[in-house]
Amino acid sequence: AGALPLPAKLFWRRVDEVGDDLEFLHFTSLTRESFYELLVLCTPYIKSNGIAADAKGLPKPCHLSRRVARPRDIVAMTLRYLLSTAEYKDLHVQFGLVLTTFADWCIQLGIRALIKSPFKHEKSRVFWDRSENKLQQSAKKTASFLDIPGVVAMVDGTKVETKSLVITWNKTE
Repeated sequence: AGALPLPAKLFWRRVDEVGDDLEFLHFTSLTRESFYELLVLCTPYIKSNGIAADAKGLPKPCHLSRRVARPRDIVAMTLRYLLSTAEYKDLHVQFGLVLTTFADWCIQLGIRALIKSPFKHEKSRVFWDRSENKLQQSAKKTASFLDIPGVVAMVDGTKVETKSLVITWNKTE
């Protein structure tokens, strides 16, 4: 055996298939129902796009069948990376992937899926509970937060720091 666990002994698979709902919530930061809703949105994008950001056209069925990570795994590893403070070197083993595959391929595909999939779905709508003037006043109050280096947002007065992942986009997108 090598440094990576066998697929049946992966930490993620145990949490997903055997773990209780609270353990799943702690691992993915979503309930099983919310995770499933997100998975339904992202799976078509993951299946219709190559692992590499610069891949052209639809992946061939033989390439899809050889993928080590299922769409479920890609969404979970992307959430785990984005919502935790752990580094690549600590996370890739939980999913049974070599570090370069985890970081360079699966996480980037997952992020692209999370960004692009919800745009055209009818459940992906934002509902405002304030008037447009009130929203503009709130936006003016928080506009200065984006000037702080390494901060992408503020949530209840707590800064949300950026991850250093570089996503390469196709020029047509």
